[in-house]
Amino acid sequence: MLKFYAYTMLVLILIFSSVSEAMTKSQLKQAGKLMRNVCQPKNKVTNEQVDNIKNGEFIDDKNVKCYIACIFTMAQSVKNGKLNYESALKQIEMLMPDSMKEPAKKVLTECKDVSEKYKDLCESSFHTAQCMYKSNPEIFIISFYTPIIIHIEITIKMKVLLGIFGIFFLMCSCYGMSAAQLKKTGIVMKNVCQPKNNVTNDEIKDISKGDFPESRNVKCYIACILQMAQMMKNGKLNYDAASRQIDLMFPDEMKAPVKKSLNECRKVPDKYKDVCEASFQTAKCMYTSDPKNFVFP
Repeated sequence: MLKFYAYTMLVLILIFSSVSEAMTKSQLKQAGKLMRNVCQPKNKVTNEQVDNIKNGEFIDDKNVKCYIACIFTMAQSVKNGKLNYESALKQIEMLMPDSMKEPAKKVLTECKDVSEKYKDLCESSFHTAQCMYKSNPEIFIISFYTPIIIHIEITIKMKVLLGIFGIFFLMCSCYGMSAAQLKKTGIVMKNVCQPKNNVTNDEIKDISKGDFPESRNVKCYIACILQMAQMMKNGKLNYDAASRQIDLMFPDEMKAPVKKSLNECRKVPDKYKDVCEASFQTAKCMYTSDPKNFVFP
């Protein structure tokens, strides 16, 4: 189950459990596009303003500063408005390619106290980003534009390090993820949608096993996940986009069965005007169609 409204959010929260699951530089960069697609419109910044950041041009503009804060927040790089150093270190170990780990840690260490000087989240994020760029431009570009690890433990409203599925879907087929990675990436989407819809772990923990509680909050949680995955658009199943992303991101052995489920359930949302109800029924349909390959955070 897939793609997410925060296509951009994809921030690579990818909380993978072992180094063997670490992402390549290309995957990290692609993942960054997800976060950008979420934070750019939210903060009303232009392509030029965003692109300038990777060249070390940090415009003294409130929207730009809050765009950076949004990226860090989605990456969960900050906690209570400050850089979450210990968590970021752990995520560097888990997610970054071996060749990048030590330089990334060095950047993180050099800039870990910058945020202490500022009370405003946007301001502290802006100056932390500047510090990271000055310390190592290459590491900054890869980590910020993917936002992968360095920016990872920022707990704020979104908590989405990478819009998990979105991330995967955005990458090219040669970077297809494993089933285990898909499931772990779902944690990111969950961290965004769960608090937003006030659902408990008990309510949603068994959705992937076919347990769909008849609760308004649960239904809207499912809608949030599907929208972030860009599986739903205007309350309807975004079939063409979903099909393309399955081809791009899913393991070969899952592509055909997941596409079959998608096709069988494509008309389900048409029966409902309410997006939460439509999403809920679509998820149930996809589970019923193929429980084995149903993935949901």
